[in-house]
Amino acid sequence: MAMKKNSIVIIMLLVLALCCNIFLVSCQSGKDVSDQPGKSQKTEQSGKSGQSGQVSKITSKGIAIFANKELETIVRERIGKPEGDIHVNDLKEITEIYLDFSNGNKGISYFNGEQNSENVNGKKIRRDDFVDLALFQDLNHLSVVCLPVETYTVEAIGELKNLISLTLDECDVKDISALGSLKNLTELNLNRNYGLKDISPLSGLKNLTRLSLGIDLSDERCIKILAGMTDLTELELHHNDPYGVHDIEGLSVLTNLTGLDLTNCNFGELDGLKALKDLPNLKKLALKLNRIYDVSALSAFKNLTHLDLSQNEISDISA
Repeated sequence: MAMKKNSIVIIMLLVLALCCNIFLVSCQSGKDVSDQPGKSQKTEQSGKSGQSGQVSKITSKGIAIFANKELETIVRERIGKPEGDIHVNDLKEITEIYLDFSNGNKGISYFNGEQNSENVNGKKIRRDDFVDLALFQDLNHLSVVCLPVETYTVEAIGELKNLISLTLDECDVKDISALGSLKNLTELNLNRNYGLKDISPLSGLKNLTRLSLGIDLSDERCIKILAGMTDLTELELHHNDPYGVHDIEGLSVLTNLTGLDLTNCNFGELDGLKALKDLPNLKKLALKLNRIYDVSALSAFKNLTHLDLSQNEISDISA
């Protein structure tokens, strides 16, 4: 009988120990979930990851986390903070960024106009997706040249609401939907992005006064969209060879234009330009690098002060 009681006691102790163990495991598991490092709080702004896998984000405490460590190094030099956390307030002084990969350039050209600054110029930056751009919320001027830009990078740029001027030159941009939210833009350069077909997001940029497009403008819908941008003062439609620019007459409603650049647009004849002769403010007209041989149509442009006809096939300039 005593043995039976002892067996029952032992069984009860084992059950109790098992229950305690289960409880401890459960508590530990709960702690791992809630305190697990790297879990973003809802107030954190997360971005995309770079080639290193590091995520670009702003934490709930306003700490900027860079995905591109080379860019972070340059930023630290620029703000004079070689170590420690970089707060978003530290980035407020950076209002201009210029990234240039053309002609063998290494990447960052300069910040805030300091083009010859030794601590910036010539720094080696990979041809990485610049997922860190969204961290610079006070950026006014951004220029990217000869760097393939993915759609999600354009989306990050679309979050920079304080941008005044933006250049994406030869960046293989195909979708600019996100740029429609940049209501403060006054200057936009989308030169040499031949895969870009739809420019309708630009129609909502009411403050835009200067626009450069080197895309396929053979679709007359593009000209119709441009015709609706009546506040434009300077329009560059260069580098459209071999596509050409069709229905140029549609631009005759842009009465605020002071400058029009149609360089390398596969023009042979200028009859289509006659519709622009009455633009009251047009002072500068560039038609270089075309196939123009007859300039008689230009005699009607009485207000021009600057005319560029270089590198054409003109033999008679008496007009």
